[in-house]
Amino acid sequence: MTDHADKARRIRDSLSRRYRAERRFRRYGLLAICFGLLCVGVLFVDIIGKGHGAFRQTYIQLDVTYDRQILGLSDTGDAQQWALADFDGIVKQALYQRFPAVSGRTDRRALTRLISGAAPYMLQSRLRSQPQLLDTTQTLWLLADDDIDTYYKSLDDAAGPFIGRVGQDQRLWVAELHSGGLIKFKWNTQFFVNGDSREPEQAGIGGAIIGSLLTLTATLLLSLPVGVAAAVYLEEFAPRNRWTDFIEVNINNLAAVPSIIFGLLGLAIF
Repeated sequence: MTDHADKARRIRDSLSRRYRAERRFRRYGLLAICFGLLCVGVLFVDIIGKGHGAFRQTYIQLDVTYDRQILGLSDTGDAQQWALADFDGIVKQALYQRFPAVSGRTDRRALTRLISGAAPYMLQSRLRSQPQLLDTTQTLWLLADDDIDTYYKSLDDAAGPFIGRVGQDQRLWVAELHSGGLIKFKWNTQFFVNGDSREPEQAGIGGAIIGSLLTLTATLLLSLPVGVAAAVYLEEFAPRNRWTDFIEVNINNLAAVPSIIFGLLGLAIF
């Protein structure tokens, strides 16, 4: 009787230890999941906190005159005339008219760096779609240069503005535009449609999005039929031997290991 009682007690103790170990394992697993989610949350907060400025851009309002003589267009222009038209010249003229006190080659060169190099192309596209704008003056919001954009975004920073390559005169011109309500932020729609660019204010993720979609489409068209056919064959028709076991083990490894690991391995090797 005593032996049965001791045996039952040992079984209860063993089960109790097992249950405690299982509870500890579940707690450790829950803590690991919470820690992983915390790390992901910190990463996303850091990314959004540092990169949210990319979703808005600085624009400057100017009165732009589509001057026929400056552009060098005889009429609405043929293909050759459009290619040679000086849209950069009418941007400069608009800046000179807005800041008439600026003189001297160096100062004017600094003044023209307020506006992005994308502005002439925007004006060209606008005039080609609306030829009646030739010889008229339009009040337009033009994209600011990336240095001006970075500086203007940093004006409200507690640590102080990021001056970078922005000169003293340029800071005064930005202050004058700000006081007159001629500089403001707009939603950066170009970020989602533009591709890579050497100019930060013109860069976007449009090319990356299209490339990712095309890659996913091609991968889906190739992998789905091959993967389904291979799965059906291995489960229903393939004989059980070392070769099929080897294939299944490798398939499980491919499914378990993140694809980026294989990508890095291929990059390191090839």
